[in-house]
Amino acid sequence: TSHIDSGLLDIDDEMLENLTQKVDTITKGGFVSLIHGDAHLDQFFKAPDKSTLSIVDYDSIHLGDPMADVARSLSSIRDWSRKMNIPDVLLREVEKSFFAGYQRTRTETHHTSESEFDQAKILAYEGRLNLVQLKQFGKLREKLKSVLPENQTEADFYRAFENGEIVDMKAYGFDEKETNDIKELIAIR
Repeated sequence: TSHIDSGLLDIDDEMLENLTQKVDTITKGGFVSLIHGDAHLDQFFKAPDKSTLSIVDYDSIHLGDPMADVARSLSSIRDWSRKMNIPDVLLREVEKSFFAGYQRTRTETHHTSESEFDQAKILAYEGRLNLVQLKQFGKLREKLKSVLPENQTEADFYRAFENGEIVDMKAYGFDEKETNDIKELIAIR
């Protein structure tokens, strides 16, 4: 399902706030560990002989939920796959490999029976990353809503833009940067 077909483009500001509250509820409590805090693909480097993986940029390290790092890494993988036009089948294999590697190499000893690996939290943390990004587009979304014809919704515009029906963004009053931001907004949603 594409972003357009999923209905995610129809989310209004009130729905975004409700989603934020749900994410906060899902991510409260649970397993705590030392985490990187900004575990995206640009922080990982593999030796030329592939024997060693180095992780850099520890200025955000803190005690927290390890699922936040898993979600940040996974979101970065998904963003990379979108930018590189990686087929969904290959992306799923990369995701499986990432999860298997994470679970296989975790070295921290647990002193409780509580499991740290929680798929719901991973999705919630990844959702939080997207919600934070969406909120940064508030002014752009307001401008877009102000220039739309009365019978066109924001989702209609995104759908038409993604389907190539809207080519001249200058006619809507958007410059090149704003046009690129709209493309990014569609990708995030």
